[in-house]
Amino acid sequence: MAELNYASYLHLDELLELQHTRSSPTEHDELLFIVIHQSTELWLKELLHELDKVKSDFTAGLVYAATATLTRARRIFRVLVQQLDVLETMTPLSFSLFRDRLEHASGFQSMQFRELEFVLGIKRPGALDHYPTDMAGVTTLADGWVSDPSSTTSTFCSNERASRSRASSSPATSHSRPNRIESFRTESCCST
Repeated sequence: MAELNYASYLHLDELLELQHTRSSPTEHDELLFIVIHQSTELWLKELLHELDKVKSDFTAGLVYAATATLTRARRIFRVLVQQLDVLETMTPLSFSLFRDRLEHASGFQSMQFRELEFVLGIKRPGALDHYPTDMAGVTTLADGWVSDPSSTTSTFCSNERASRSRASSSPATSHSRPNRIESFRTESCCST
C-alpha cells in the first residue's frame, strides 16, 4: 500500500476529474461555473455537518460548544456568498454560450440546499413538487423532514417569535439589553 500523502488523503485524482464540461469546444467560463457549483455543494455538506453538531450540542446542554459551531457555520455562509462574487465575473453572454447544454439542470435542484432549508425550519408545502421522484435525496427529504414539521431551528424560531412578541407588548426598561442569541438568528428562519 502506498504511503499516505496530501493528494491521496484528499483523493485529488478523483476530485479533479469530476469537472466535465458539456460544451464542445469547451467554453472558457463553463469550468468556472462547474467549480463554483461543486464547491458550493461541498460547503453545503460541511454546513449540514456543523448544524448536526449544533443540534447535538444544544440537546446535550453544551451551549458554548454550540455557539462556537454556530460561529463556524456563519463563516461558511459568508464563504458561500463570496463565491457568488466570483461567479458574477461571468458575463451573461459568456453564460449563454453554454447554458443551453445544461438542459433543465438548475441550481434550484440542489438537494442539499433544500435539506439546509428544512434543517433551518423552512418547510414549505410543495417544496419538492418540482423534483423528479427518482432524484437522489427526494425520498429521504419527503419521508423525513417534510412529514415531521419539528426541528431544533424551527422550534427555536417559534420561541424567538413568541419572545419578541412578549417583549414588544411589555413596557421597555432603560436597563434592558438585547438577547445575545439574536446574533445567531437568521432572518429567513425567524422573520415574522
